[in-house]
Amino acid sequence: MTQVCKVCLVEKPCGMFEPTGNKNHRRKTCRKCRGMRFQLNVAYRHTQDKRKYGITREKIGPNICMICGSTETICIDHCHETGKVRGLLCRKCNTGIGMLGDTLVQLRLAVKYLENSLEVDYGR
Repeated sequence: MTQVCKVCLVEKPCGMFEPTGNKNHRRKTCRKCRGMRFQLNVAYRHTQDKRKYGITREKIGPNICMICGSTETICIDHCHETGKVRGLLCRKCNTGIGMLGDTLVQLRLAVKYLENSLEVDYGR
């Protein structure tokens, strides 16, 4: 069986298309075009970062989370009030700080809560 890639418009064997979560369904884009799309997304993100923040990730530091050390889904963390870039964080750490309102007070309260929860036993 063959399938036509929606990007390069070339008919290729179905083995060139990754399966989706649905039974007997395959992606509409071949593996080669999906790989190129990833490279284009990285270049696009690089351009967007430069335009939005005036700096590239490489100038900020190594592409690792400054909190947990993860290398997955690295974001530029910035202050929403001033626009000042603070560093690079993984999506989880960046979201966590954002959910706590980007304030030291909330972060300290969260740390205090976790420290106290180590001392309390609710019978589990």
